[in-house]
Amino acid sequence: MIKLGNVVQDPITGFEGTVTGIYHYLEGCRRVQVTPKLDKDGKWREAQTFDEPTLDTINDEAYVRKEPDDPGGPKDNPQRIDPVR
Repeated sequence: MIKLGNVVQDPITGFEGTVTGIYHYLEGCRRVQVTPKLDKDGKWREAQTFDEPTLDTINDEAYVRKEPDDPGGPKDNPQRIDPVR
């Protein structure tokens, strides 16, 4: 089963990238959004969506998002200025 963060490839088109979304449909179909790396000019390329069974997993180590050191939220900081009033 494909997981978020896996690197996958569509063997028909050769499209390769990281799984950035998984969609579950009422009828049981799973569609996978694949986001490719930047192109040779450093520009974003458009993500594509495929049926899960058509994809080959290249790297099955799922990406784990690192939690930030500072998760945000309210703080007791007298120097903080709220720009929206």
